[in-house]
Amino acid sequence: MTIVDEKFSEWTADQKLTFLETLSHHLTIEIRGIWSDDRLTAEKMVERIKWINELHHRLPMWARSVRLNQTDQLKYIGADIEHRANCQPIISNIIKRSVDKCIEFADREKASSK
Repeated sequence: MTIVDEKFSEWTADQKLTFLETLSHHLTIEIRGIWSDDRLTAEKMVERIKWINELHHRLPMWARSVRLNQTDQLKYIGADIEHRANCQPIISNIIKRSVDKCIEFADREKASSK
């Protein structure tokens, strides 16, 4: 089990949606960074943006699965995210930042409810 699988199965629906929103935010920022990186060739830019887009366009479907509590779909989200991270290292860093941020949110939420 990977960190995304583990955390995704532990998190509440609100925490899962926060993760997906955070991931979307980080993916968008990364695309902007790639686009403005003068060191990258056009070919490298397109390749990196393509991989990010492949993950990004699945986020609304995954959010819908969370909102509708489609458990048959939910069990695959973490594995799909991890698979994409393994295909492209740049995605792995984005996912790690998103997971870390959501763990931070969850910890703050727990602390404030005590």
